[in-house]
Parts: sequence; structure tokens; C-alpha cells
Amino acid sequence: MDEKNVRIFNIAVGIFIIILGILAIIFSDIALLAVLFLLALNLLITGISRLLDIFYEKKLDKYGFTIQLITAILALIIALIIIITIFVNPDFSINFLIILFGIILLIIGIASIVVGSLTEIYPNTYRGYLLVIGIFSFILGLFVMIFPEFGYYLLVFLLSIILLFIGLARVIFGYFKEKG
Repeated sequence: MDEKNVRIFNIAVGIFIIILGILAIIFSDIALLAVLFLLALNLLITGISRLLDIFYEKKLDKYGFTIQLITAILALIIALIIIITIFVNPDFSINFLIILFGIILLIIGIASIVVGSLTEIYPNTYRGYLLVIGIFSFILGLFVMIFPEFGYYLLVFLLSIILLFIGLARVIFGYFKEKG
């Protein structure tokens, strides 16, 4: 593929991703279910990968073997539950994703606050940044947990904005890429 075709391809992919972002706004339930399905596939692949590691990794001690086995089984079980739930009860799946999103924001918030407060090896500017991000993430997580509708719209908004920016970046990359 020559340089001109690469540029055209990048622009086309960018436009396609922008269209996906717009569709995510219009068909938000389907977009959120697709994200949840991809998360489940990721967990499924992770679980299978961990099981393979157990049987082919010769250096695992009993502790490592046990941890790998437990996390592999948990990943597989959670993935299967999510996949089944998507097809049996999509509304529950979306609510599950919203709660999961809220929990993740809370965990990120707490972790960022703790690291920003206690880790002295980082520069103060970075520690301050971690504290701000941590507080913001924690508050956002609380809002999502208390007001799930807010979490729904926030997820749709973030998914759409991310897709729009990725698409725009791809179009810009293709348009401004230096000619051979």
C-alpha cells in the first residue's frame, strides 16, 4: 500500500469511527451492550489465557498456580454471566455496566487519593494531580452509584466523545500525514 492509499485509508477509518460515535449517541443502549459484550469477551480470553498459563508455565509455585487458577475461573464465570445476561436481560446488563462503572470510578478515586497522599517518591505536582483526579473520580463514582441515570448518560457521553475524538484524530492524521 503506497503513502496516498494509507492516507485515504486513515481518513476513511476516521470517518467510520466518527459515524460510530454519532451512532453511539443515537443508539445508546446498543452501544453500551456492545461495550459490555466486548468486556465479557476480554474476560473470556483472559480466563482462557490464564488457564493455558497454568498448564504451560513451568515456573509457577503453588501460590502462583492457585492465584492463576482462581482468577482464571472467576474471569470465565463473570464473562459467561455477562454474555448470558446480555441476551436474556439487556436492561439488567446495562444497569450492571453502570454499577460496574461507578465501582471502577470509586476504586480509581480511592487509589489515586492514597497514592497522591502517601507516595513521596513522586514530584509534588504529580501528587497534586493524583489527588485532584482521585477526588474528582470518587465524587463522580458516588454520583453514578447514587444516580444510575446519571451514570447511563455519562457512559453514553464518554463513549461517544471518545469515538468522535479518535475518529477526528484519525482523519487529521490521514489528512496531514507527510506525502512520501
